[in-house]
Amino acid sequence: MENSQAQRAYEGMKQGILSRELKPGCPIIETEFAERFKMSRTPIREAIRRLYAEGLVDIFPRKGAYIKTFTKRDLLMSFEAAEAIEGMVAYLVAKNMLEKKSDKKWLQELDGIMDQMDKNLKANDIQSWASGDEKFHNTLYRMCDNEYIIQSLERIRMQLNYALWFLTPFYIDKKPSNAEHREIIVAIRNGDPEKARIISQKHRNRVRNELERSAPEYIF
Repeated sequence: MENSQAQRAYEGMKQGILSRELKPGCPIIETEFAERFKMSRTPIREAIRRLYAEGLVDIFPRKGAYIKTFTKRDLLMSFEAAEAIEGMVAYLVAKNMLEKKSDKKWLQELDGIMDQMDKNLKANDIQSWASGDEKFHNTLYRMCDNEYIIQSLERIRMQLNYALWFLTPFYIDKKPSNAEHREIIVAIRNGDPEKARIISQKHRNRVRNELERSAPEYIF
C-alpha cells in the first residue's frame, strides 16, 4: 500500500511540475500534499526523493524541498553532458552492431520512429514530434547496454526533456534533427562506431548552440 501511494504521489507531483501548476522555486509543503492526495507524509517524502533524483526538485538542509528552477546555464550544462555521454552511446551501439551483439530489430524500431517523426514534422505536430525524439534517444540508451551510462543520463534526462517540451517549439530547428537522427542510424547500420559518435555529438552541439543564442536566461 505504501509503495502504491508513493507512486501515486510521485506521478501527481511530477505532472504538476510538467504542467507548470507547481511553479519553479515554490516550496513543497508535505502536509499540503498529504492532504491533497489523502495519504500520510511518508509516501510524500518518498515521492520528493524520487523527484530529487530526477533533477526536478531541490532539497536544502533545514529548509526543505523546492520545485527546481532552471536557468539557461543549467540547461546548457545538461546539453554539454549529453553531448559527451551520447557520443559514447552511439559509439557503443554501432560497435555492438559491428560485432553482431545487437539484434537488427532495433534498427527497424529506429527507422519506424523516424518515419513517424517525419510525418509529425510535416503535419507541424510538434508535441508528437517531441515524444518521438525522446523515444529515439531512449531507444539508443537501451541499445548501448551500459547501465552506468543509462544512470548518468537519467540524472539529466528531465532537463533535456524540459528543453524538448517547452523550448523546441520556439527555438530549435527540427528538420536538421530528423536528418541527423537518420545519419546516426546509417552509421549504426554500417557498423561505424566513430562516425556514429561524431554525428551524435554534433547533433547535441547544434541544438545547444541554438539554445545558447536564443533561449531566455531564466527558463523554468
